[in-house]
Amino acid sequence: RVLFRSTGIDQHLRVLRGVLGDVAAEGLTRTVGALPDDVVVAVLAEATAAITSLDAVRAVAAGVIAARSGRDAGHGGLAQVRGHRSPVTLVQEITGTTKGDAVRQVRLGEALLDGQPPVDGDPGTDAADAAAPAAEPWHAPLGAAVLAGTITTTQQDAIRRNLGDPPTSEPGTVDAWRAAVTQLITEASERTVEELGRAARVVRDVLDPE
Repeated sequence: RVLFRSTGIDQHLRVLRGVLGDVAAEGLTRTVGALPDDVVVAVLAEATAAITSLDAVRAVAAGVIAARSGRDAGHGGLAQVRGHRSPVTLVQEITGTTKGDAVRQVRLGEALLDGQPPVDGDPGTDAADAAAPAAEPWHAPLGAAVLAGTITTTQQDAIRRNLGDPPTSEPGTVDAWRAAVTQLITEASERTVEELGRAARVVRDVLDPE
């Protein structure tokens, strides 16, 4: 079982504080600009690792917002009571991103929640549903990799969109898609996002020529 450790975020931030100190915002460019090459690279790596972990948290929150803003919730949905017609516009307002990026965050969040038991207290959920175990979806390794920080949310989206869903629910087909996901995750560290997307399309065409 993969665990999400918030202590990892703290560790990356401690490293950054150790290098940068309590620098004022207006002095950040000068401080980083005075660092040796290898330290600048380390700062970028640590900042990226922290952002990757926080992006997973943001995606999960976006998914929960979407779940609590569904049609079953009606006008009492989380987004609706805050004056939004959809969870996407609420996420966009909070994050200050484009609509396309907000759509991606919600889509990823929903994928991370897929297969998880409903949380007691959510709209339309009763105690029996909340306690019922859910079947693990074929794309579960992707969500686990995002939460573990193995891949970024951007890499997850590239794999998921370009690989697509299995054409049937037959066990053999689902297993093939799950195996493809696992392989693409291992290749993520050696490929750009664009290359990863192309690789996922190639695998899709091999698995499903039609």
